[in-house]
Amino acid sequence: MTPSCFPFSFRHGLVIRDNYIYQNGRVGISWSGMGDGKTVGSGTVVYNNHVEVAAGTTCWSHDGKKKMTGHDTNENRGYNQKGYGSNVTLNSGHINRQKAADTPYMTVDGEGILQQSMNGNDGLRNMWYKNDLSGGSTGYLAFYNLYNVEYNHLIDNVAAAGEFIGVVTDSMHNNVKNNLCQGNKPKCKGI
Repeated sequence: MTPSCFPFSFRHGLVIRDNYIYQNGRVGISWSGMGDGKTVGSGTVVYNNHVEVAAGTTCWSHDGKKKMTGHDTNENRGYNQKGYGSNVTLNSGHINRQKAADTPYMTVDGEGILQQSMNGNDGLRNMWYKNDLSGGSTGYLAFYNLYNVEYNHLIDNVAAAGEFIGVVTDSMHNNVKNNLCQGNKPKCKGI
């Protein structure tokens, strides 16, 4: 996914701010966009929002046909990022997973802020600053299996207890360099 082949995902000047979202699964705020191609955080601004995913709920089915199991997801995600150069600042979240139908398991996912591998997406020149995802039972901040994770600034963010902040890679997605990661709780992994 690049600006030349997918231009509507790389718009300039987008701002998402001052929202309160209460939900029961799926994604609270999802965006794309692009910065100036040089400056960290010069793209879409996601500022001072709060996403709360209801606690203590059960997801019986995500398609209305099949009962949920322990490996199914209803996403239960706070913030979902695509594009390049986002400025994600002073957002908060209480993120919780759901019980999977009548099993003893919780649904998978439950990210606080996520940029994941989609159509060859890269994590380039993003600013994640002073976001607090500590209010729920889950809520990590991650770049997940992107081909390139470069020139990102992750500063003074807080993940939920027992979660992490950083990069998840595999052997095909492992170009991680020139990132700044400081003052986060917990400290970054993989950067």
